[in-house]
Amino acid sequence: MSINLTFFKEYTKLDNLLKQVYHAPEDKAGVTHYLETMQQTPESVSRKIPDWEKSYKKLRYLRHMRNNMAHNADAFDTEKATKEDVAYVRRFIDRVLACEDPLSPVFGRKKKHDEHSNSGCIFALIAALVILLILCSCVYFFKIPMPF
Repeated sequence: MSINLTFFKEYTKLDNLLKQVYHAPEDKAGVTHYLETMQQTPESVSRKIPDWEKSYKKLRYLRHMRNNMAHNADAFDTEKATKEDVAYVRRFIDRVLACEDPLSPVFGRKKKHDEHSNSGCIFALIAALVILLILCSCVYFFKIPMPF
């Protein structure tokens, strides 16, 4: 598959994701809605968010390239998406899914709690309770005096 086709498919995935996550109107593309929302965000908010300007410019560039591919007959031959463009789109999809994209803090989107993040603490607690149960059993059944 050509790099341009790969880019086009990945961009379409991003566009659909942004449309769904940020509730773009039916007649609006997801990336376009995202960029417009970024434009409408007050500077007092946007300047506090890392990579805001860089993300905005890169998304605009990628949208322009995608629109050329979609609306110009010979664009797939003349436009040259790069592997880096494809990688950026994929990373941006990951950032949106992880609530780490520039608009997530504006909309109060936060990472969902990872159900496995506390598994180490739970395991340690269960292990401590088992050890305590064994000690208590030894004291009760074998009449071993507690060391404390």
